[in-house]
Amino acid sequence: MQRLITFLESSPSGTDSLIGKSLPPTHTWLIDSGASHHMTGNLNFFSSIWDIPPSPVGLPDGLQTNAIKAGSVSLADGIILRHVLYVPNLAVNLISVSCLATDVNCFVTFSNDICVLQDRTSKSPIGLGKMHRGVFVFQPLSTTTVASVSESESYELWHRRMGHPSSQPLIHLPTVSVVSPSLKTICDVCCRAKHSRTVFPDSTSRAMDIFGL
Repeated sequence: MQRLITFLESSPSGTDSLIGKSLPPTHTWLIDSGASHHMTGNLNFFSSIWDIPPSPVGLPDGLQTNAIKAGSVSLADGIILRHVLYVPNLAVNLISVSCLATDVNCFVTFSNDICVLQDRTSKSPIGLGKMHRGVFVFQPLSTTTVASVSESESYELWHRRMGHPSSQPLIHLPTVSVVSPSLKTICDVCCRAKHSRTVFPDSTSRAMDIFGL
């Protein structure tokens, strides 16, 4: 919530950006762990919509406004947001993390500069958020990105499952689709476990007789 306030305050006219006085309509969605509902001020996003009694909505700066409609929004392939509140003139589109986990049945994982949406069943990534001015901006995954992530995770996963073999046996598995690892793919477990011995230190002494250590 604090990051969202900072993001809005850094925009022209500060709080005015919340109600669209300064910011133009945008297709950007922010992933907000503090929002209780998905919210938008753009009717064009809705694939279906219906009227609701005016419902008070608290804004990050402490002001209050009303949501007057609700509906469904297709955010990307396989990601449909349900019961999205329509708040007239709200310029910031918010994705509620708690609602997203229920709507899409996914894991939401945050790190320093990225947020990953991962399907609970297949464990495959379905979307991500990239840090921008202190908030996470949603970005759908392209086909190329998904393939790249899936291939990398597939090799590392099967490498661990098969007991850390070399790359050659995995490449020839008929029922597993994996790619040959790059030179940057280094298994730290293999590096430590496959060392048979440590290097002998240099000795400064020399035996002059048999068994004279």
